[in-house]
Amino acid sequence: MRNLSLILAATLVIACSPSTVDNPGTEKGTTEPGLPAAPGTIYSEAVASSSRFAEDRARDSGRKPAEVLEFIGIEPGMTVLDMFAGGGYYTEIIANIVGETGQVIAQTNEAYIAYVGDEFARRFGNNRLSNVEILMAENNELEL
Repeated sequence: MRNLSLILAATLVIACSPSTVDNPGTEKGTTEPGLPAAPGTIYSEAVASSSRFAEDRARDSGRKPAEVLEFIGIEPGMTVLDMFAGGGYYTEIIANIVGETGQVIAQTNEAYIAYVGDEFARRFGNNRLSNVEILMAENNELEL
């Protein structure tokens, strides 16, 4: 349990680390904290990307990814560790937000890859998300 707490704390620190970009979300008129992401923000644009799979779009209404990622404060140019990335639903949206100058490290494990099946290969195959690095490791093997 202590390791899980440390991993989650480290994830928040990495995700919320300062960026060299000045608050890009507000450039396009984000909303106040706690309100849905406004149309035209980096968050809503990342979710609306035409490169995303139809199955992912169907999940969006329940998961509210634009609002979640705006709340966390993911910004262009950041390096973000996506713990328990699984099939990569959030990984892809985060990759769209951080852009070419940022990086996403997607941590998952062999057991989960077997569970999600082809979704993993479809999403990450052929360097589809060039700013994503896959970290295949069990949680207790991570050296954070």
